[in-house]
Amino acid sequence: MIRALIFLAILVIMKASYSRIGMDITQVPSDIPYSETTVMLRNNLLRDIGSRFDHIINLEIVSLQGNLFSTFPNFSSQTRSTLKSILLGVNQIPYACPDMFDGMESLIKIGLAKHKLKIFPDFGHAKETLNIILLNDNQISIVPTDCLI
Repeated sequence: MIRALIFLAILVIMKASYSRIGMDITQVPSDIPYSETTVMLRNNLLRDIGSRFDHIINLEIVSLQGNLFSTFPNFSSQTRSTLKSILLGVNQIPYACPDMFDGMESLIKIGLAKHKLKIFPDFGHAKETLNIILLNDNQISIVPTDCLI
């Protein structure tokens, strides 16, 4: 099982045509091509994405784990509509704003593990498509019974 997961992780990294992992960058690079579908910016020093993803027309997977985000990144409405997976584990996000998932009707996977979340996030319309929600190692004490219904 672990070997299979490692193999899948390697495939995802290989598929990523734009990857800046563990390079201690503090800003999202401006050279991300508009046609990218997967962007991996794990283990850096990012605090904000600015408008650097706004020009990417078919962005599906964003990996921002292990950075310094204290709020959920503000993706443009165009980017929100194509995102299928957002991995934000191991950042410093203390709460989930009610509207942070607005416009993410294609979202299948959200990774919010290892934050300081105390309240179960309201996934809004995204809950209709979400299949994988990673919220482990947070401080959530109550999960609403109707949270994903």
